[in-house]
Amino acid sequence: MATTNPRRRIAHRDEPEEVQLVLAALADPTRRWLLHELDTWTGVPISYLKQEVRMSRQALHKHLAVLAKAGIVIKSGGGAWRLYYMDPRPIRRVFAILARRYKRDLMPLGNLYLYGAPVPQWD
Repeated sequence: MATTNPRRRIAHRDEPEEVQLVLAALADPTRRWLLHELDTWTGVPISYLKQEVRMSRQALHKHLAVLAKAGIVIKSGGGAWRLYYMDPRPIRRVFAILARRYKRDLMPLGNLYLYGAPVPQWD
């Protein structure tokens, strides 16, 4: 008997794959921390990230691969000179898609996450 991925089962049928990938990438607290670090610095080597987080290099690569597949992380260079950068455009596109779907301005939620702003009161 074949098993199905639970994320695929509950995904909205007409939801773009980009939305699914970005939301799945942002669902993990470790990946959100990595994004914060990548957003703080311009071009971060994996050796710096490895020093800051207690996990194996393989686990760190796995998290970065999920973020890269969603388009949120870009890597440049190779070997010891490989640097990782954050690209916020996919997150902005997903916010725009969700805002259109639910007819709400979701940017206050992004500000809440980034800056600890008060939660908006919607009708």
